[in-house]
Amino acid sequence: MLRGPRLYLGPLLPKDQEALMSWADDPELAAYNEVYRPANWAMQQARWATQEASRIEFALRLASDVPLIGFVQLTHIDVLHQSAQVGVCIGDQRYRRQGYASEALRLLEDYARTHLRLTRLSLQVLARHQAARDLYRQLGFVEEGLLRHALFLAGRWQDVVIMAKIHPSREIDLLSC
Repeated sequence: MLRGPRLYLGPLLPKDQEALMSWADDPELAAYNEVYRPANWAMQQARWATQEASRIEFALRLASDVPLIGFVQLTHIDVLHQSAQVGVCIGDQRYRRQGYASEALRLLEDYARTHLRLTRLSLQVLARHQAARDLYRQLGFVEEGLLRHALFLAGRWQDVVIMAKIHPSREIDLLSC
């Protein structure tokens, strides 16, 4: 279990299935990541029950409360190249825009650096999602590129921004090579 000042990250539990299912079936949340499709209970259960070596997920809970408010994840973990993609979802809208995503990502980054010895953390975010881009910049992520017309969501094309953060002690000065 990873503890922060206001929340902790731990395992997803069977009792979390109902919340995860409702978030998977939320068109508003889907609009930030994928085309909305009605959630399938069996597929959702299988997705959350399977733990792959290239993916680690943590339940996000308030330190003072047990219910799930969201989750964070490392995906596409590549131990050879010491990299992974990060993701965060504050599924319960009552807890959005209160700094929980920032705290959760800091805890996840510390885990990735300390336990997995990862050097590069990256993410993809919709270009129009300015609040998320600002949050990632505040956490030290740098915009590296733009995928134009990368996704077709809610009836229109969306650009996607690629952002990454390199462990400061492992930055390579390419000019000295």
